[in-house]
Parts: sequence; C-alpha cells; structure tokens
Amino acid sequence: MRPYLIILIVAIMGCSGIDAVEPTERLTFIKFFSGMGNYEGKDFLLEDNLEYVCVGNSVIEDSVTAIMYKLDPMGNTVWSTTFEQTEAASIVPLADGYIVAGDRIKSLTPTETLTLMYVIKTDLEGNIIDSVSFGNEANELDHSTSSAYLNASGELILLGAGENEDDSESAVLWSLNTDDLSTTSLKKYSLINRNYENGKSLLETNDSRMIWVGSAIVPAEDDFDSYITVPVIESGSEFVNNNLYGRTLPENYRGEDIVKNFTGFSVVGTQTDDDDSNGNILLLRLNSSGDIIANAETTYDITAGDKGLSVDATQDGGNIILGRITSNTTIGNGGNDFYLIKTDFNGNEVWSKNLGGSGNELDGVIKQHSDGGYVIFGTSQLQGVSSMVLIKTDQNGSLIN
Repeated sequence: MRPYLIILIVAIMGCSGIDAVEPTERLTFIKFFSGMGNYEGKDFLLEDNLEYVCVGNSVIEDSVTAIMYKLDPMGNTVWSTTFEQTEAASIVPLADGYIVAGDRIKSLTPTETLTLMYVIKTDLEGNIIDSVSFGNEANELDHSTSSAYLNASGELILLGAGENEDDSESAVLWSLNTDDLSTTSLKKYSLINRNYENGKSLLETNDSRMIWVGSAIVPAEDDFDSYITVPVIESGSEFVNNNLYGRTLPENYRGEDIVKNFTGFSVVGTQTDDDDSNGNILLLRLNSSGDIIANAETTYDITAGDKGLSVDATQDGGNIILGRITSNTTIGNGGNDFYLIKTDFNGNEVWSKNLGGSGNELDGVIKQHSDGGYVIFGTSQLQGVSSMVLIKTDQNGSLIN
C-alpha cells in the first residue's frame, strides 16, 4: 500500500461523525485527493448537474503543478488534468469550458524563478484552448493572482498583487476578453506605506463596480499592524471608495473573504491582538454599495487561535462561515480543525460545528449546496503531508445523514 493511502485511511477514521453511516445511503461525504508532494485545495465550482470542478496544486520542493478535477455528485473523480509550472488560485465557468486563474512560474536560472499572473482557458474536459500571462519580466518583478470573476458584460477580471521597484506591493485588476484573452484594461492600486494583501474573492456590485476585501499591512515582518480594506472600483478606473475597518483600533484585522447577499455583502476576517496572537473570527456587514455598516460587526471567540477563512450567503438570508480553530481540551479533534458557524442575517450564531481529524485542517472555501447542505474544499494535513479535501455536510453541518 502506498504511504499516501495510509494517510487517507487514518484521516478518514479521525474525522468527526463519519464512521457510523452506511455508504450506500449517504448524502454527505468526505473525499481526499493526494499524491506525490503536498496537495493544496484552492477553489471549486458546484455545477447545475451537481458535479464539482475543483482546482488546487501539487507542491514538491520548489516545483508547483496545478491540478484540475471533475467530480461526480458524490465526489468521485470523473477526470483530472494537470498544468505544469502553474499555481492555481481560482476557477471561473464559461458556457463551453472553464477559466483557471493563477500564477505562471517561469525559471530564470537554475535557482531563480519569476511569478506571472496567468490565465488558462480550457474546454469542458480540461484541455487547454488558450493561455496568457502578465507581469514585469524586464525588471523581474513578481505578480500573483488572488481570484477571478466574470462580470455581467462577460469580461474576465483577475485580482492580483504586483511587486514594485521599491519592494512594495500593489493590488492589480487585469481585465480580459474571454474570446481571445486579449487585455481590455490593466490598473494598479497602491497604499501609502502599506501593502495590499488580497482576500479570496472578487465580486461585482449592482451598479457594475468591482469590490473585494483585503488587508492593509505594514511590510516589516515584525510589525503586525493591519486593518481591513474594502475597495470599490469602476473597472479600469480609480477608487470609487475604499472602506476601512480597524484602522484606529488597537487590534489587528485581516479581511479574508467576501460574498454577495440579499441586501449587500458579508465579509469574514480575523481579529488578533497587537502582537498577532489570540485570533477571533470576525463578520462584517456591508450595504449594496460596499460601505461597512456601523455597529454591524460580530466577533466569534472559540479558542485561542481562531481564523476566518471563507463565507457564503445562505438560502434563508443568513451566512455560513468557514473558520479554523486550534484544538484544546474542550473542543476540537487535535491540531487545527475546520469550524462552521451558521448565522442569521444580523450575524447571530444559529449553530456551530467543528470538523476535523487528528491532523491539521489548514485552509478552504465553503459554499451552500442546492439541497441546503454545505460543501468545503480545501487542504488537510496529517503527519506533515497535506491533501486536498472535499467535504459535503447536511444542512446542520453534520457528516451523518
């Protein structure tokens, strides 16, 4: 038996609530995807036929390969494909295929590489139709992709980060025509004495402006001062607004993810002490213009090391938050666990659930399934080796039907 199969079996046995259900009756499941090196789950689509399309990466020392999976409704592999020297960050559906957005890793010397923003256009079977990259190769400045979005007019927009000559980093919006992947606009956005750290999602307001959440951080490694930033931008233009949260507060704040809801947007983030310890999960509510609603924030303190990872709007007008907690004597299964928080519209907790085995659940994204359950795709680590993991729960966040 290969070592990663042993890891998979142990991980399954250690996960919460999945060992007492007949597999033929399951509406919930947990699936692991692993191989040589460390596998990291990044993003997924839940298609109309309830199949999944997932993207992630295989990392072996300094080599990164993007992996794309097509899975049936029970999470079984239909097909998979790989993209060499590529690091995937996001996937976007097209009528006749997919867009995989991420980074192109270009070798400069045997020991040096350059990172470029990268777009791959595929057909419905994952075969490459076209690709294009963007960066500053002349000055060897790295550019990386955070997320991608197909706007109402059919334009593909990538959110990324670009290195500047003074070693600072700016946010980048790169817009492309999906027919031929030609650039329609390109714009950088900078902060004074701070770098942008982008969250997981790029979205569109009702009036066709782009919005995302991120963090404004001080470049110095030993300075943890950070606050949440929510830029609202006309495509290819300057800021319409740049909403801030936590700038004058003593704690540190990081913006992790944003989702559109019935009346505006929800943001999930992380609050830590001034030395970046004692993390709590944070939920902010925004109006339809992207303005942060005053006194509408909620903080969830579960353990000493909580982190907000992802958020989705639920069918009943609330939110489902995916977080990560550090296990202690009263909660958790060891290491870091995924933690689900179901809230009402105002952010009040309806229920919560921890999911995880004896290893570490590291990162992930969450979406509500059409049947009312929840789907998580991310990264799980056991004995120092990480796998992609796809989890489907019921409407109460349980793996037991």
